[in-house]
Amino acid sequence: GGMGSLSGFSRESAELTISNARRQILHLASTLSLSSHHSEAALRLFRLGVERNFHKGRKLGNVCCASLYVVCRMEKTPHMLLDFSDVLQANLYELGNTFVKFVRLLSLDIPIVDPSLYIHRFASKLEFGDKTHVVAMSALRLVARMKRDWMSHGRRPSGLCGAALIIAARMHNFFRTNVEVVRVVRIGSITLSDRIAEMHATTSAKLTLEQLDTGGGDDGKEDTLRILAPRGGERGPESSLEAPSAADPPAYTRLRKREAVEKQIDETPVARGARRERSEEGVPGGDELDKNTEAEIEEVLASAEMRALEQNASEIVVSVPAGGDGRRSGGRNGEEAHGGPNGAGGENE
Repeated sequence: GGMGSLSGFSRESAELTISNARRQILHLASTLSLSSHHSEAALRLFRLGVERNFHKGRKLGNVCCASLYVVCRMEKTPHMLLDFSDVLQANLYELGNTFVKFVRLLSLDIPIVDPSLYIHRFASKLEFGDKTHVVAMSALRLVARMKRDWMSHGRRPSGLCGAALIIAARMHNFFRTNVEVVRVVRIGSITLSDRIAEMHATTSAKLTLEQLDTGGGDDGKEDTLRILAPRGGERGPESSLEAPSAADPPAYTRLRKREAVEKQIDETPVARGARRERSEEGVPGGDELDKNTEAEIEEVLASAEMRALEQNASEIVVSVPAGGDGRRSGGRNGEEAHGGPNGAGGENE
């Protein structure tokens, strides 16, 4: 009877939790302009989490947010986790932590966020007037080229959107400052400047507005690019122009530049003079010093004195006061030292 009442109480508690979650999810969906389809799918995911006790020890709003955000990611809606954080007035990192654990619990396959999803949303907030769609399409084409040039790998999508929008705006004679774009896409100004600099280092930065608009990538995808071949006009039919090779990844480019700078510094007269002074004084360089040190250590370890010390260390006995029985203090039950009957094996040898 007691167990039955306890299980009944658990069922009632779960139903009450689901009822509260339904109201929370409907409030989130209404505030973020999501349809009933999204809220119903989120509630089904929430039920799965309740069955696995995922809600216990966590804030109800965070779990509801994770459920609805999973649906947004699967349906590819232009919503960010920041939007949920604003509605709930909750810590963004706590929401992200709950979302990641919720996805792992249910073994969900969540698609990677596509930056092109947010272009039209951000463009509408930058007040381009009747040119909003035109600027957004140019930004989408820039995003496609960013993907081709390895700029999207390991980067936040909002940073790519900000760089693409500010470049597209200036191509259409709209001046938007970094501060205005940062306020809309909600990234750091340094991040925005880095993305713009990386884009400037690619061949796409040399395109005119006409070349950009006729080069494909209208959906922000790399596969739909149709880029005119440099110095050769069009290659192949108009429907499938051959694209030039992609730029190197930004991290690779930075590494090559740093190596080039270090090489230039190493070849300066000051560096060469320092190496010459070390060689004249008999001071070896870094690699030679390491090799010499390693050889000295090996020589010491292989010496007869080191072997004798190791052997004596294994046979050391603790001397006792006069009149003692000559046995080691560390022996068990007064066992004699192995060196001999007098307990001074190290001295007898």
